[in-house]
Amino acid sequence: MPMEQETMTFLINGIGAVIVIFFLTVMYLLFFFRKGRSFRWVYGMVLAFIFFLVISILNLKEAIGIDYKHPMASEEITYRLGLSGLLFSASLLFLLVGLLLIPYPKAKLHKK
Repeated sequence: MPMEQETMTFLINGIGAVIVIFFLTVMYLLFFFRKGRSFRWVYGMVLAFIFFLVISILNLKEAIGIDYKHPMASEEITYRLGLSGLLFSASLLFLLVGLLLIPYPKAKLHKK
């Protein structure tokens, strides 16, 4: 699969940064978990996570299936891989927001 020269470096660094942020957030929740829950927001964030993850995977599947004899194949594959990475990051952002909403009481979320 032809790609631009810097694509793998960007993918490795981007996925690594997202995983580190995700890991640090989970560790924060593990050590500073508070009682009280607001599950409606959590369900919405998890559904958004699943939606963006599915779109990311479908876009990645299209990137892998591009004909390498196409004149602009490397640019097209790089674009699709980058878009998949952004969608993957957005999906994990929604999941992190959902996880961060778990420890807070419902009354605290709806203050005016």
